[in-house]
Amino acid sequence: MTDPTPTGSSRPSRPLAGPLAPRQRRVALAYGYVLGVAVAAGAALGLRGATSAVVQLAGFVVMAGTWFGLRRATRLVIDAPAADLADRLVRLRDRQFVLAYQLLAVVAVLVSAVLFVTSSGGIPEPVGTALAWAAFGSALGLPLVVAAVSLPDDATSQ
Repeated sequence: MTDPTPTGSSRPSRPLAGPLAPRQRRVALAYGYVLGVAVAAGAALGLRGATSAVVQLAGFVVMAGTWFGLRRATRLVIDAPAADLADRLVRLRDRQFVLAYQLLAVVAVLVSAVLFVTSSGGIPEPVGTALAWAAFGSALGLPLVVAAVSLPDDATSQ
């Protein structure tokens, strides 16, 4: 028995309308991700011992869960080849990626500045751990967070 669905170049190309999830869900996931990063970094700065480790782990679990949710919520636009997207959506996706990587560069510069300023006397471990969480969280999720917040519900909305 063969599959009647055409594949390859014989498959008709249909532009994708937009992201998989509604904007409200994407924004909630984006804020959840940012909250996970803030909880992990804040626990490194403000808590000590086992409590700090447990709260940092909880922040990481929130980050991981919301990252996977963001990937699912934006995958039709983020992962799609440009040929399958409407022209306006391709421009929006490209613009939001540029914005995300510019924001990531700002985070990297700020982390580097703190490291340079504090490196002469040695950086305290809590500050180093908080900076690591900020850098890790930004590198892993900032493009997805910007995509989730900035992409419209459909390709025709303004």
